[in-house]
Amino acid sequence: MSRGERNERNGQFMENHTKWEIAVLVFVIMLTGIISQPRSFIVEVRADIPFQKEAVLISRDNPNLGYKIPYSQLFLTYQIVDRLKVKHAETIKKLIKCESYGENVSRPDSDGIISDGILQYHRSKETPNVAGSGTWAEFSRLSGIKGSPNNIIDAIKMTDWAIENGKIEHWSCYWILSRKGIL
Repeated sequence: MSRGERNERNGQFMENHTKWEIAVLVFVIMLTGIISQPRSFIVEVRADIPFQKEAVLISRDNPNLGYKIPYSQLFLTYQIVDRLKVKHAETIKKLIKCESYGENVSRPDSDGIISDGILQYHRSKETPNVAGSGTWAEFSRLSGIKGSPNNIIDAIKMTDWAIENGKIEHWSCYWILSRKGIL
């Protein structure tokens, strides 16, 4: 079977099963392979693709043997937060989980105005069609940090600055998580 045929079959398989079912199946396959024959695997997760949805385990003995393991977007976003070594990493992770569950999206907020990125920076009422207006523009002016709320790294750095400078109350999730005793 060619690699292309295997990828097509894997795609069809993944469409018909939940991520948990696939994760359990991958674990069983790996465990069976490890028990029956000692192998070492290379984990291939490309650092230049921050939104990669899966890792691939490739056998060192047989490069044609590999297993795809689905990643959650939230898990990948947490890895980026950890790699940046920001001061308020744990608080930022909690905000990300509450605001967007790690998805880099632009969607209407409760007032109908769009919020952008993994940390849902609220756009300006005056320029609702411009990403980076509103809260992002205000924080950028105060902090000197440039970029975009739709860039995960920029958003994490800006949020770290905002928390450090007493601006955490700008996130509605701050209030939600505080009432629950999570923050």
